[in-house]
Amino acid sequence: MRPKGVADAQTVEIPSPPKELSTGTHLKGLSRELVPVVIEGS
Repeated sequence: MRPKGVADAQTVEIPSPPKELSTGTHLKGLSRELVPVVIEGS
């Protein structure tokens, strides 16, 4: 049995990292798509 405090702390802290990771992956995806276009354009 986990204390309610521990469970609450996990549920509260977990939501923020995924948002940062999701934005990071989106930025990486965009950079990977934009880089080839720039090379082809030049």
